[in-house]
Amino acid sequence: MANGSSAEETTLAALGVLAQRAAEAKRWERGALEERAAAVVAAVRAGARLEEIATAAGITRAATSVIARKTLAPRSGRGGPYRRRRGVAASISEVEQAAARATAATRSRQLAIGDRDTAVLGAAEAGIAVRSIAQAIGMDSKVVHTLIRRRRGEATQEPSGTLASPVASGGAMTS
Repeated sequence: MANGSSAEETTLAALGVLAQRAAEAKRWERGALEERAAAVVAAVRAGARLEEIATAAGITRAATSVIARKTLAPRSGRGGPYRRRRGVAASISEVEQAAARATAATRSRQLAIGDRDTAVLGAAEAGIAVRSIAQAIGMDSKVVHTLIRRRRGEATQEPSGTLASPVASGGAMTS
């Protein structure tokens, strides 16, 4: 029984590491999104149009507007300090770079959480108690139960959509 116990301890320790990595990825993503928001605000202050900023950031014009409104005071009827265009190209470039970092951070977070969730599902399949799993990753047991049910459901779902056949995609059928 000592072997099973040490294997369980090793699995729980690995889960703890994966949970820590997922938490760090979330923090990195939050920082990158805040950096992108600061770049959007700087671009608005430089006089860039919302369409330009949205295109550079890879988000909608409405999302750009929401980000700007959270920080900036409303524009005056005469345009005010936001009317003059100064350094727009540089600010748009900074928005693009910040958006790329935010996208990378989001991808990293998704991968880290996916790795953690896969390990949680594997640990549950191996018979480790959900309470022990929850304690190892710093989550509530109810949340871990929900996570396991959701991931099991995702694993058994049929992929949506259809696959293109060679005929439908213009390819030649060979016998």
